[in-house]
Amino acid sequence: METYRFGKTRQPIFKQPVFKQEEKIYVYVPYEYKNDAKNKGAKYDAENKKWYIYKSHPQYDYMVELFNRKNFVDSAFGVVIIGTNIDNIENKYLNKKIN
Repeated sequence: METYRFGKTRQPIFKQPVFKQEEKIYVYVPYEYKNDAKNKGAKYDAENKKWYIYKSHPQYDYMVELFNRKNFVDSAFGVVIIGTNIDNIENKYLNKKIN
């Protein structure tokens, strides 16, 4: 608080709100699957050159398990997704919401 010549004090009109920054969880997204990740709600961090989702994402568990490095294999044709792993993950999460 600052005091002026005639005993008046100056108070701040408002305080800046403090925003709590959400935690980013980085996920593995090969270039071939960037549009899929983007459509599912993942975001690209250009500074770190990685894809991420927030912990508050409605399908957080599904996204973390889906875009895990173990679900992709490098091949002569680029990065290929392992179909059986993806089928199991989609059955585990997506069918749960339908039933």
